[in-house]
Amino acid sequence: MIKSSGRTSDRTSDPISGGSKGAVRVYQPWAAPVRAVAYDDPSLLWEMRRWVAALRAEGKVRAEFSVEWREDVAVGVLRDGGLIGEVRPSDFLVFGRNGLSVLTAAQFWRDYREMGC
Repeated sequence: MIKSSGRTSDRTSDPISGGSKGAVRVYQPWAAPVRAVAYDDPSLLWEMRRWVAALRAEGKVRAEFSVEWREDVAVGVLRDGGLIGEVRPSDFLVFGRNGLSVLTAAQFWRDYREMGC
């Protein structure tokens, strides 16, 4: 599975990820790089929403992303017809060759490392 994430502070358009470069970082797995956003701040849910909308507009994914409340915590909800996953604090929203997925921090860091590290 490929994951995607943003890291640079440059807010210009990123043609590879389909969104701004602010939160989306590139991570290198043992198999292939991915882009991912870590949910380490509630404001990043809105960045995830914009990113998924951009990927959708480019025809790269069919999924939709919304922000909902669960037990007094804002979570990102990823749907493609049915529920794909919920992005909770410390989780990662990942985009790779298999599309979008949600991974816990433990799952993510088991397979990926930030490029340049």
